[in-house]
Amino acid sequence: MTGCKPRPAMTGLQTPSGNESGNESGNESGNESGNEKFLEIFIKFTKKNIYHGKPVERTDHPHVVKVRGIGSGEPTVLGTRIMVRSIVEQYQLGSSVEELLWDYPRLSPAQIYDALAYYHDNRDEMDRLLDEATYEHWQPIIERIKHEQGKNLSE
Repeated sequence: MTGCKPRPAMTGLQTPSGNESGNESGNESGNESGNEKFLEIFIKFTKKNIYHGKPVERTDHPHVVKVRGIGSGEPTVLGTRIMVRSIVEQYQLGSSVEELLWDYPRLSPAQIYDALAYYHDNRDEMDRLLDEATYEHWQPIIERIKHEQGKNLSE
């Protein structure tokens, strides 16, 4: 592959070349690479930069990204701040895909199914995130903080 240059790290909705046209040359009639086409669709889909220039890490799932600083970097549905964990929790509690679509009217069936597929493909990571989001996980930490605050107040 001669003539290929390394792809720079992208942040937010910045194109690989840094220009807003999404075209390396800035010429609208040129052929777009896959990355540029993805970013063009992404910009049209979100209609604004909801990630505020934060680095967007794509996953193997087209509708799931990780954004440092959004949801603590947890997997989220592309173009939203909806965490995959939230969708999986509801699904595990018995919600159907149709009910999830009702609860998340901005999401398409493809986005819901892709979030669930991401869970199944990344079970260890997602089970850890699900566990960390439970009351049982945080309750001892909260009690310890309350105890330490009470100790400091009585001194």
